[in-house]
Amino acid sequence: MNSASEVIGVNTAIVPGAQALCFAVGIDTAHWVMTELMAHGRVRRAFIGLTGTSASIPRLLQRAIGVEQAHGVRVGDVAPDSPALAAGIESGDWIIGLDGVAVSSIGELRRLLDHTRIGRLCAVRVVRGGKLLHRVITPREQR
Repeated sequence: MNSASEVIGVNTAIVPGAQALCFAVGIDTAHWVMTELMAHGRVRRAFIGLTGTSASIPRLLQRAIGVEQAHGVRVGDVAPDSPALAAGIESGDWIIGLDGVAVSSIGELRRLLDHTRIGRLCAVRVVRGGKLLHRVITPREQR
């Protein structure tokens, strides 16, 4: 709770004997999870099959592709037989947009990949080798 007695998070784990060390999720995430559980009995997420990290896009690269966006998702590994592989996304690419929404962190990409995108064609803006590419990906349900 904050000083105005508003709920801002929910404890998810407590480490006993560790000087009151606790882990929590933000209230927006907790609300979303509860809504999903009540509507579907489980949390449904879209899966594209890659690992990535939030990273700054070098200024020279920003200029080369003509974008002002300073951060994106740097793709690590792409899973075999995944929607990302089928869409032509490769390790080392930068994902900077999904369906017209700028993606500047792995957290943003994960939030955008909700159940509404399962089985739907999605436009992905990718940077590779100093070029801006447009790919189409069809996320599947994460199991």
